Amino acid sequence: MKKFTPAFVIVSTVSDDKVDWIKAGQLFERIWLTAEQAGLRCAPLAAPVQVKDYYKKLQDILEISFRPQIFSRMGYCDKIPQHSPRLAIDEVIRR
Repeated sequence: MKKFTPAFVIVSTVSDDKVDWIKAGQLFERIWLTAEQAGLRCAPLAAPVQVKDYYKKLQDILEISFRPQIFSRMGYCDKIPQHSPRLAIDEVIRR
């Protein structure tokens, strides 16, 4: 991943509550839209910040006490990947 990713974006907050989650999401939305305007692509990854205590390892690596909320790769892309197939609502919800 490091070979093909020139930058990582990590949004961290002082607290780990719902208000901070929303603020982190709003900030990342602005970052992502600005990146898209510049021709950059973002690829968020959930595991480093949401699975078990992996975020603590990220805190150690970054030497921060803030709580990482969003982790994303960012860089230029040679091609735009196809969207994953979408299921019809009837395939997801059985009535």
